[in-house]
Amino acid sequence: MKENNNHIRSWIALALCFLLLIAAFYFALTNRSASSGTHQQTLTDVGFDTFVTYSQGGSEAEFNENIAFIRERFLYYNQLFDRYQDYDSVNNLKTINDAAGDHGVIVDDSLIDCLRTARTFTSYSPHFDASQGTLLEVWHEYREKGIAQNEAGEDGELPDERTLQEAYNPQSWDAIEIDEQNNEVTITDPDVSIDLGGIAKGYAVEQVKRELEERGVNGAILNAGGNVVTIGSKSDGSAWRVGVQMPADLSDSTLAVLELNGSHAIVTSGDYQRYYEADGERYAHIIDPLTLYPPRYCRAVTVVCDDSTMADCISTTLFTLSYEDGLQYLDVLEEQGIHAQALWVFDESEDIPQSEHTFTSQGYTIITTEALYEAVQIS
Repeated sequence: MKENNNHIRSWIALALCFLLLIAAFYFALTNRSASSGTHQQTLTDVGFDTFVTYSQGGSEAEFNENIAFIRERFLYYNQLFDRYQDYDSVNNLKTINDAAGDHGVIVDDSLIDCLRTARTFTSYSPHFDASQGTLLEVWHEYREKGIAQNEAGEDGELPDERTLQEAYNPQSWDAIEIDEQNNEVTITDPDVSIDLGGIAKGYAVEQVKRELEERGVNGAILNAGGNVVTIGSKSDGSAWRVGVQMPADLSDSTLAVLELNGSHAIVTSGDYQRYYEADGERYAHIIDPLTLYPPRYCRAVTVVCDDSTMADCISTTLFTLSYEDGLQYLDVLEEQGIHAQALWVFDESEDIPQSEHTFTSQGYTIITTEALYEAVQIS
């Protein structure tokens, strides 16, 4: 009974966290116009352990059709990228991992595309590595147990160094064969597994955005638990207003608002969701594969670019890097033709990097890249 109660409390806490996240974005996304007939709905049954909020102008009939389409597509991508559950007639990420060291698996084009993109981003920085599923699974088990222990008033536990070192394989991608011609993925090493947690939701959001554009959607905004995309321009010509959440437990406040025109992808990675505490320290869900541990450079990083898949990868990577190394990483991306801007959030008590593009808000310091500075409005 105690285990069931802990499980229920975990789901209640998760639901409350995402409800408050949506409330924070709803507060900041003051994008409605009385004359535009804007419709908005939040979907709670679309997978990815998140809620999806969608807002669009136009007729109610068109909006309802798009809502049904969004639900269907998110459920599809959730099944595809799920590494814990099997689904009838679906070869997904779990199917691939289960077949490691045994045989290849024929998969959907989208899974091939996502894996190829994940591998490419590892070539930009080894701090982003979807081939380290074995290492991430160690932390996942300790985090889930630690969350339950914290809820019971107990301290969480940490995996020992030897376990982490044995789980990490710097050559894991060499054991993952992606046959694009035959849509087949083969993991040749039984000790290697794939985890797409740093890219999957961003990929799903990007694909749904593109599919909505193909359906003729313009002047809409979609928020999948903090992965936000704006589609086209608002009907009244004003800027989209996207909130930057305060990195505090269950906070419904925003530190700042980004005012953006046109289509953008905005993704945040931080330490204030899906974490647990052990030995008086907070351990986030994002793991740096090179150190084997969650990073501690900042509280959150928000990335703005034109592609949600890339924004997800970039924000995850930047969270594992110091501010200075992050700027160098953005330069590497620029050389690859990937244009991204970033916003870092630090506790004021931390050793704050020096920058001309700095704000303070509600006990936090915000630093942005130069091109994003003018878009920031402090709450």
